[in-house]
Amino acid sequence: WYDLEQRTWGYERWQGEGPKGRYVHCAAMHATSNSMYVFGGFHGEYCNNLYQYNFDTKFWRYIHVTEAPCPRSGCCSWIHNDCLYIFGGCDDGGYFNDVWKVQLHTRPRSLFHICCQYVLQHGIE
Repeated sequence: WYDLEQRTWGYERWQGEGPKGRYVHCAAMHATSNSMYVFGGFHGEYCNNLYQYNFDTKFWRYIHVTEAPCPRSGCCSWIHNDCLYIFGGCDDGGYFNDVWKVQLHTRPRSLFHICCQYVLQHGIE
């Protein structure tokens, strides 16, 4: 992080199992829990794991999901009604046109595949 008043760079000390360094991942902020969810990306290989970072506790947590999309980078994500949605992305084989949903406060967690055409026609409710 950058301190605008001091004009210095700092870093966040955190705990827990954080993700490996990666790029072209997606992240979404969940305001209710003051948490950020990070999915996918690339670090020498494509990945499809999901992590949560809580800004209050400064704690990373790996979130085990029972079903997940294939590894990818370049996807986008958002949170709506306590659900994380992940759309698209790509790998070496091409681009994805799919939507996945995970309910953030239920266990076990699964990323459920949603047909993109249905979402485009009917919305995400």
